[in-house]
Amino acid sequence: MGNETEPGTCYVVHVKDRWTSLLDDDTTLHMVMDEIHAFISNSTTTHPEVTEEKDLLEYHRDNDDFRVCDKHDVRRVEFTPAILTTNKTPSPPSDTYFLKLFFGCIVFCFVSVTFLHYVYVNKTPKEKGKTTEDETVAANTVWNITDSPDEHEIPVLMSFVNADNSNSLQMKFKTCMFSMVKLSSAPIVLYVAGDKISQGIAESIVAPLDKKKVRLVTLDVDALGREMEGLLHTMQHHFSYKGGSYYSHALFFLSIAMHKLAPPTLRRLIMLDADLQFKADIKHLFDLFEKFEPSNLVGIGYEFSPVYRNVLWKYRNEHPGTRLGGPKPDGLPGFNSGVLLLDLEKMRASALYNSLLDAVVMKEMSEKYFFQGHLGDQDFYTLVSFEHEDMFYVLPCTWNRQLCQWWRDKGIQDVFDDYFSCDGPINIYHGNCNAPFPSD
Repeated sequence: MGNETEPGTCYVVHVKDRWTSLLDDDTTLHMVMDEIHAFISNSTTTHPEVTEEKDLLEYHRDNDDFRVCDKHDVRRVEFTPAILTTNKTPSPPSDTYFLKLFFGCIVFCFVSVTFLHYVYVNKTPKEKGKTTEDETVAANTVWNITDSPDEHEIPVLMSFVNADNSNSLQMKFKTCMFSMVKLSSAPIVLYVAGDKISQGIAESIVAPLDKKKVRLVTLDVDALGREMEGLLHTMQHHFSYKGGSYYSHALFFLSIAMHKLAPPTLRRLIMLDADLQFKADIKHLFDLFEKFEPSNLVGIGYEFSPVYRNVLWKYRNEHPGTRLGGPKPDGLPGFNSGVLLLDLEKMRASALYNSLLDAVVMKEMSEKYFFQGHLGDQDFYTLVSFEHEDMFYVLPCTWNRQLCQWWRDKGIQDVFDDYFSCDGPINIYHGNCNAPFPSD
């Protein structure tokens, strides 16, 4: 990292050149924070006394600082994230820019409030207290019973939001869809959970595909989020950096509550990330449900990076020789939720699984393993697997061959390939952290 730590010193890591104000997505932000975390946790290996600091796992955003601990003798460390130095350095916005933006917001708010007030006062008393029939339907109907798959269709759900702001996301979705439909020997019913604009984009991408091979059903992601509001609060607290972060959005926790959200006629479901490329028939993936043991509720593949080795650094220091966070085949490296098989029927019937959704239970488990995640539902499944490993069917690595190698040069080169290796013909490539797919 280029910085040396000292024992017993509390650090406020300052990101050089106001980098954080220029980050355009929280995926990059969480990578920066992983760098800082690895920098500090590596320091504790050299200086054990540093672990006496209040909480090395909590970072607080404050004027572009990430507060690493909570002592009076604070030392300031200048820090340039490696993830950003590979890109061209952008120029920071000027003070004039922010002043114009501030006054523009004031004018916009004034005009908006004036307009809304005018509309409201011109309503009749009856209209002011009335909810239209369409609004009621939108609020209460997320998933129609008629949207369930027939006996021959393979049910697949993908999240697709803010697509109008990302040509890259649209291309990823298109690559995934075209490769999946082309190779499928069975018809697919595709559920797309997204905002209205993204739903329209998804419809335009799917439109050229053979209607006999794919049927599109759109779901309102905000309505789904409202239906899981209580659970969402619990999960956000333990499995995202902050309330507004990329991985705190409702869509990153949908799979955990899907057995409650989907109609009872939907018994099994495949959930996929958009950044996938199929190399095999999705029916063969769906057939893996038949390999589930009676105790298996969720099919999920291992994580191909040592991210959970890093998250669990404190637990691993206190429990030498633990399997948790260790590489396959003997360790439990944690899970990656880019490809999921959900046995919704079993999830609904499992008293154990549903008890794990309780806020108190999650708090106790998180504290036991010193676990503060930041990757949404896969953090939940990883944490649960520490005590209920038999709840999961581990997918063959070839069905979620992740390509991200961000962790390769983060000081653990000697073990990286133990996590990253995967032998055999690949069925699905997963281009996580914007990794490119191999050329044919």
